[in-house]
Amino acid sequence: MPSVRIWDLPTRLFHWVLALAVVLLVISAKVGGDAMHLHMRLGYLVFALLLFRLVWGVLGGHWSRFARFVPTPARLRAYLRGSPEASLHAGHNPLGALSVLAMLAVLSLQVASGLFADDEIAYSGPLTARASFHFHINRSIISMSPIPQGERHGKNSPRCRQSGVGPSNAGRRTDR
Repeated sequence: MPSVRIWDLPTRLFHWVLALAVVLLVISAKVGGDAMHLHMRLGYLVFALLLFRLVWGVLGGHWSRFARFVPTPARLRAYLRGSPEASLHAGHNPLGALSVLAMLAVLSLQVASGLFADDEIAYSGPLTARASFHFHINRSIISMSPIPQGERHGKNSPRCRQSGVGPSNAGRRTDR
């Protein structure tokens, strides 16, 4: 039986670099501290790899395209029933393909959460300021308002604007 090369070089490189990056991301997250700089750069690498795979899944070689990769409901049903024809295909089986798609989705969500993450101590994602929300209570009505990152604390914070109490007027209410 002749062998068939299923994954081209760009897809193979994607697989190995992504696997290595995920392992290093877990290690750098566990170590913390100065390793977070590496963690952030590896997050950007995973983001770039996911974008590459999205493009390569549309424009890449025959075996790398999502149209070939994503199982149809009929193929999935045949595979689950144990049909011998369903097992005679190159690449991932239908359940394997679904698990790969789930892994890519989870990694995409993980990268997205990192872009918006903020530990409010030392590190924040590049999009933190665009999605930073501060929750506050205003006369028994809970509201949510977007607060630019620089205005979370200090005299322009929502708490100070509502109560009139802030660093500049030290405990005196100004709305009387």
